[in-house]
Amino acid sequence: MKHALIADRYAKALSAAIADNDLLDSNLETLEALSELFKGSEQLHSVLNDPSLRIEERLSVLEALLKRLDAPATAHNAAALMLRRGRISILPMVAELFRRRVDERCNRVAATVTTALPLTDEEAEPLRFGLQEYIGRDVRMHRRVDEAIVGGVVAEIAGVIIDGSVRARIERISRRLIEDEDVSMN
Repeated sequence: MKHALIADRYAKALSAAIADNDLLDSNLETLEALSELFKGSEQLHSVLNDPSLRIEERLSVLEALLKRLDAPATAHNAAALMLRRGRISILPMVAELFRRRVDERCNRVAATVTTALPLTDEEAEPLRFGLQEYIGRDVRMHRRVDEAIVGGVVAEIAGVIIDGSVRARIERISRRLIEDEDVSMN
């Protein structure tokens, strides 16, 4: 709980430091990329959190990563500040909370779309547009593949699940058949 409050303060301060909404996404992309690197590499996690290394050495590693990511100054400064204050371990939480703040400022909502096969960009765009029409806000769409849905689409947007999968249709038909069978037996 304590870490979530601290992470929220960083996300809020970062959002407040970026006056131009056009710069929000580039800062968000940097934080998310850095967060993925941090979560995906035990070695990086260990180095950045190692108190036996001088802060300058750890900052050097972080700055090399930020340079490789072509980080905007605001994201760069926020990550360096978290490292200096011994808070780099909350970076993934800060990135998530910052994403929420960016979406709010940009009147955007995240949607997760699951299909049985990967969608091309040409197939995904009309789906994203349809979700925008449905929800009345800009949609940042994440795509997932799950062969278990057989076909169709399952979309989760703003806490609402829209299940247009073949699997769900088969389950509904199966339930109706069972209900019809129960009724005819009585």
